[in-house]
Amino acid sequence: MDSKALLSDVNKRTPNTHSRLNRKIRQSGWRWISQNYAEHKYAIRFFLHALNENRKYSALAILCNLLAALFDGSTFAIMAIAIDSLFQSGNIGAESTGQIAFVVDYLNNNFSPATIFLILVGLIIVTQLLSAGLSFGGNSAVAYLQANLETSISRRLFDQFLSISYAQISKYKTGDLISYISQVNQFGLFILHTNTFITTLFTIIVYVGLLLWFSWSMTLVAALVLGLVSISVRKIILKVRSISRTELNESVRVNEHINEYISGMRLVRTFAQENVALQKVEDHLQKSRTAKRQGLVWSSLVSPVFQSVLVIGIACFLLASYFAVNVFGAQPLAQTAVFLLILYRLMPRIGTVNTSMARQMQYLPALERIAAMLRSDDKEYLNQGKLPFTQLQQKIEFKDVSLSYEGGERSALDEFNAIIPRGSMVALVGESGAGKSSIMNLLLRLYEPSSGQIMVDGVDLSNLKRSDWLNHIGIVDQDPFLLNATIRENIAFGKPDADEDAIIRAAQAANAHEFIMDLNHGYDTKVGDRGIRLSGGQRQRISIARAILRDPELLLFDEATSDLDSQSEMLIQAAIHELRQEHTLLVIAHRLSTVSMADSILVLSQGKLVEQGTHAELLETSGTYARFWQIQSTAS
Repeated sequence: MDSKALLSDVNKRTPNTHSRLNRKIRQSGWRWISQNYAEHKYAIRFFLHALNENRKYSALAILCNLLAALFDGSTFAIMAIAIDSLFQSGNIGAESTGQIAFVVDYLNNNFSPATIFLILVGLIIVTQLLSAGLSFGGNSAVAYLQANLETSISRRLFDQFLSISYAQISKYKTGDLISYISQVNQFGLFILHTNTFITTLFTIIVYVGLLLWFSWSMTLVAALVLGLVSISVRKIILKVRSISRTELNESVRVNEHINEYISGMRLVRTFAQENVALQKVEDHLQKSRTAKRQGLVWSSLVSPVFQSVLVIGIACFLLASYFAVNVFGAQPLAQTAVFLLILYRLMPRIGTVNTSMARQMQYLPALERIAAMLRSDDKEYLNQGKLPFTQLQQKIEFKDVSLSYEGGERSALDEFNAIIPRGSMVALVGESGAGKSSIMNLLLRLYEPSSGQIMVDGVDLSNLKRSDWLNHIGIVDQDPFLLNATIRENIAFGKPDADEDAIIRAAQAANAHEFIMDLNHGYDTKVGDRGIRLSGGQRQRISIARAILRDPELLLFDEATSDLDSQSEMLIQAAIHELRQEHTLLVIAHRLSTVSMADSILVLSQGKLVEQGTHAELLETSGTYARFWQIQSTAS
């Protein structure tokens, strides 16, 4: 089952499961647990399913850490027995062994005191080595788990970005999306500290068992002291969690602003707003720094608190041991020494548990944020369609198509009707906001109509396989996006398996081959970020070549000549003229000279079709198109 299906299945099964769980918790009076689970439920479910996907490493880590804790505890149990045997002249006292008295009897009856002592010392070494080896195995399993999950979640996030509908993904800022990927390492750190928490918890349980074995009364006193300290530390942990959320939010804002200003570097420079940009980033950096500093300070408070309790606790037990020696002699001193040794090892681990919890709270906001992005029940995904598409036979028809963008004051398209015959050139004309680009967006399946239908040879476009349909379309945008790669790689982006001859033919058809060959490295020239090393006309012609290489049936030109000089415009117009012989063209242009040769010109205003006809027919009507033409003719 893939990641989205897994998460979807969890989302479907969760409500009933949660209600039963929360009801049991309330009935048991565990209100604090209930509240925390409700607050972090999606992060918890996401975390558990991530572990389940790598259950082999998860189970191995838990098993190794559990066995390591057991062998570590066994070391001290054997050590206590060995010390007791010294005070018993080599024999082991039954009162110090409890449930394993039968083993003690066997050793006392079959071995000399010296041999028994050597056996016990040997067992101490063996159990400690086993504990160390298993601990290494557990840490190695967690390392594999952490690496696998970080890689898997990064891929899953990117897949989610590609799968969410364009309408939804366009609501996110680029810096915000990038920050999701950058925060995956915090998920890995969450795994690491969770492992530390579980491993240490196992050890604590074993140590507590040993302490109870030695003296339940002394253990009770120690537990009461540690309990009081844990209550105070919980407040520290909650404070760390609150501060960490603030730090995360400010870090996201920093990423957003930096990415925005880097992308708009030309705007920043031409308006001389470097100081303004720096100040905005600096404000969020300062807030992030303050929050991070506070978080680290509060987190660092956990260890000193427990170190102080450790010293006080040891001092109290030393006083108790002093009085016990005066009353009972030296034998209780041996048991007390081992008890204190275990307590000495135990108390820092309790501090480690609390520190790990503080670190988990520190990274939990990032985990929650990633889990929220990977949720499937609250997102709209691309409509992939089911019917195969092989070729446009007759026409594309818009039937009463309306489109409304979220937050828009009016419909971008309002009951739009039009026909694009196969092999024709259709132009879209109108003022900004008239709905021209919305028609392109619908044909590119970036958006679905709010109402009405787009029919392709009598079949609803939404029912056609999205990949099949888009493989028959080429798009040239007003501001074409070029990768920071070679010209060859950019032209071949839509058809990576294209050979050199096909790439050159596409460049020639786009009137781009000549200027490419004039470059120092020809088709191997790197164009820079977003094609910054090329002029606007050169980028447009590379974009046209990229579209032509796919040999599409439908070519879309969205303001392809609006920002170009006259020579570049003439070259692109010539390319369009050549392409209309073998393709269906849909062209948007403010410069009417580009569309005057179209078979049909559709004039839009505020989302409605107001005029339709050829260039000559529309000039005769003296309507909107004729007015546009007159204005441009006068200006030129």
